[in-house]
Amino acid sequence: MTGIHGFIFRIVQVAAVAIPAAAGTPEYAVVNIHDQLGANTLSNARAVSEDGDAVGDAFLGSNTLAFVYTYEHGAQFLPAIPGLATARANDVTERDPNGTVLIVGDAGFSSFDPTNPAGSVAVYWRYATTSGMVLAFGEIGGLPGSTISQMYAVNNNGVAIGWSSQPTGSSPIVYDFASGQLAAFSFPVTPTTLNNLDQVAGGEYIGDLLGSAVPVGHPDTANSARITELTDGGQASASVGMPFSDGAGRRVAGAAWYGGGGWSLVWANSAFDLGSGVNEGGDVVGLLGISAAIRPAIWLEAEQSLHLLNDLITPTQPISFSGVHDINDNRQVVTSPAAVLTPLGEMIIPGDVNGDTEVRLDDLCAWTAAPVDLDGDGDADGDDEQWLLDRLASLGLVPQDCNANGAADTCDVLFAASADCNGNAIPDECEPDCDADGQPDECEADCNGNGTPDDCDLLAGTATDCNLNGILDECDAADTITSTALYDPPQLLIPDNTFTDSVLVTNPGELADVDVTLNLDWRIGDLIVRLSHAGQTVTLVDRPGYPDNSLGNGQLGYRITLDDEGSGPNIEDVGNFGSPFEPIESPPSYRPHAPLSAFDGLPREGTWTIEVETLTAFLADPKVTSWGLVLTDVEVPVGPCGDLDGDGDVDLNDLAALLADFGCAGGACTGDADGDGDTDLSDLAIVLANFGV
Repeated sequence: MTGIHGFIFRIVQVAAVAIPAAAGTPEYAVVNIHDQLGANTLSNARAVSEDGDAVGDAFLGSNTLAFVYTYEHGAQFLPAIPGLATARANDVTERDPNGTVLIVGDAGFSSFDPTNPAGSVAVYWRYATTSGMVLAFGEIGGLPGSTISQMYAVNNNGVAIGWSSQPTGSSPIVYDFASGQLAAFSFPVTPTTLNNLDQVAGGEYIGDLLGSAVPVGHPDTANSARITELTDGGQASASVGMPFSDGAGRRVAGAAWYGGGGWSLVWANSAFDLGSGVNEGGDVVGLLGISAAIRPAIWLEAEQSLHLLNDLITPTQPISFSGVHDINDNRQVVTSPAAVLTPLGEMIIPGDVNGDTEVRLDDLCAWTAAPVDLDGDGDADGDDEQWLLDRLASLGLVPQDCNANGAADTCDVLFAASADCNGNAIPDECEPDCDADGQPDECEADCNGNGTPDDCDLLAGTATDCNLNGILDECDAADTITSTALYDPPQLLIPDNTFTDSVLVTNPGELADVDVTLNLDWRIGDLIVRLSHAGQTVTLVDRPGYPDNSLGNGQLGYRITLDDEGSGPNIEDVGNFGSPFEPIESPPSYRPHAPLSAFDGLPREGTWTIEVETLTAFLADPKVTSWGLVLTDVEVPVGPCGDLDGDGDVDLNDLAALLADFGCAGGACTGDADGDGDTDLSDLAIVLANFGV
């Protein structure tokens, strides 16, 4: 058997996800800050501005460091404060007209116990979102004699609030960035949140920086609310009554928001609930205690619906959230592990015209199809198009028009004005095409792997197809090719959905044998896997162990090769419900649920599609890492060149057939001895050279 020849490449990857039932419920795309920063075990995105800028902290194995995330520059660690090894960022302002933000937090706390403020010092960073540079940073400090200080919140006026502890007592503190003045102010409890009206809140109190504060405890419980965020409109999110007992040994808790005239309890259980963030629309994020677990949740005020946050994310990243901290007016959410979640379907990120949370060339296509006002002058015109072109250029994206038709190549492909066989967003008519057949060279068979499509080898006379089967004679011997779709990072699997992916195989041949490799994590008793090609579908895995056991077998995934002639048993007979919860692995190779021989005799070339249907099952890290094909074709006999009638020799009959067909062009020529589609002098030369063989 020979090695890999020709081109094999993936052409599409689709992962389906359940659309929430409630009207208007957002479906969230994820930016995984935790992985961008290379965080070890812990990371928290603690605040998000109306511009979508997020701040927080990440643990790298020795120290906890503060970070900032912007759409333009991704996640970046903020510089360490001199002499202080650890830092975290607690809040961030909106961008000023120059694109600069203020970030506040604290530094110097115990790296291995961030909840212990011992040694903590209030700090700040001034960050330019235009350049991705930190313009200034340093200590804010505390009141004279301070032993501990922290900054919790900062508003767009450049005012920050926090707490300072001295040997003689502790006090709320306020810092004015414009004047550089740090002062104490009167507040009954630790202030934790500040709005742009310079109103502060904390505990059950809402007040101001002048010492006025009133309790706004929730009326449905004898215990006070713990206010966690305060908006400009006076809305407040809170955890209600936690962690006090209801007198029957249960902790009564809830998440609520305060609308100015009173509280609304948006969710409550006899478990552990709290609200951590609220926006001007009354949407609340927090933790929901259900089924002996604590999970991040979101209350959508307009829809009057409560959702587990993990149920609303798209499968763009293999990440599951344990905490949620803040929500802005665009319903963007920040979490633990650190991530920014952005709703799909609207232009939250400037320039994201199609609402897919990315600014890319396809946004130019969306704008062309439906122009919208981007520069804020109230109309949609050429200035808006130029604004978008400038925005794309700032991200290194410049549209091309290879066919000079006045439309960007990306749009030609997106709107199906041009074919794109290899999925590289370049119209096929602009790709190299040595035989001018309209099919780019990259998408045509190159069975001998010499970098030239087989059709062009025949045209150039550098190869032959004496048996006229469409395959170069040198490739008619049986060979095996392999194709593996490897996902980095692995693709997240979602319950009650179907993950689909396809590869395009260009190597011609008649299939003699097909094997399949699978590397995925899902409880196999709740798994169905199918492979389709050339109108034929084979079910590879079909809920092993079911229905003999109502839950099927218990192994948590596969690292296997499926082979009709495999040395192991049928995959349906492997494993049991009382399994040690580990993947089934090869070797040995296992026989599939239905035989792969159903593909034998079909063309090897074409699109191969896998479907992974996942039924409801809880798994900590459900993912597909890779799948692959091993395709062997049938050996085809090669007779003497010039044997036009297929009788095994080259004689007068073949010469007569060629002369009768001489001059034929354009294919289907009976005198075509070299397979180039024409009957001409090159064919006559082949017949004469092999006459009598």
